[in-house]
Amino acid sequence: MKSNQRRELFVVTSKSDLFRPGVEDELSELHQLLNTVEDTDHFCTAHEIIDLNNSKIILHKSTIKKFALKKEVPPFMFFSNKN
Repeated sequence: MKSNQRRELFVVTSKSDLFRPGVEDELSELHQLLNTVEDTDHFCTAHEIIDLNNSKIILHKSTIKKFALKKEVPPFMFFSNKN
């Protein structure tokens, strides 16, 4: 994900927290944290591909990255989160 990309965050706070000094800084830090976590390398580390056509699980980061960038995905191949 690009660092200059805008995102919409839904943050639940109390009325008193909304006007507290430093809220904008905290939201900026949250945005930076999400950019780090949503990086392609982190995505490839946290996911695997289940290939039911060949009955195997793919764990190689480069293969997962290529698979994620494909416009059309072959049938019976799925992303699975390792969590």
